Amino acid sequence: MKEKLLARRYAKAAFEVALERGSIDALEKDFRMLGQLSKESRDLRDLLRSPVIQPHQKQKVLNALLKDRVDPLTVKFIDLLIQHGREMYLIDVADEIITLYRNAKEIVKVEIRSALPLSTENKSALILKLQQQIGKQLEITEIADPSIIGGFVIEYNDQQWDASLRNDIRKLRSEFDENLYVRQY
Repeated sequence: MKEKLLARRYAKAAFEVALERGSIDALEKDFRMLGQLSKESRDLRDLLRSPVIQPHQKQKVLNALLKDRVDPLTVKFIDLLIQHGREMYLIDVADEIITLYRNAKEIVKVEIRSALPLSTENKSALILKLQQQIGKQLEITEIADPSIIGGFVIEYNDQQWDASLRNDIRKLRSEFDENLYVRQY
């Protein structure tokens, strides 16, 4: 909990500076790349979390890794995190910056899970329907999940629309658990 609050404060500060400079798109792109990189690279996560590695060594490694790939504001912000001993929260800060960016640009993250990848026409129709219902720009993540058997599950803004066969089977099971034809004395 404390980590999320701390990450949110740093993200908000970086986002406000980027907003003043008119570079929120660059900041979001940089932190999306950095978040993805740190989620994929165990070595980078270990570097950020290691109390043994000195802060100046972490700065050297990150500056070499990010040199000419990110905005100077991003480099300065990462250096600030390292100077204050907060580099272990970089992944959380990246997630918070992406959330702030989505809120500012009115983008809704939508996750579509289906048993098989959706056909192009089905996906287009579904996205069109969602855009009409939500009324905002969508960031779609499509996941193939064979456990749902058929249909799809859509999640956005803490809401879930479950039109899967797995859900239908679960509902049938719960209905059969309650036998209405046997008298209870």
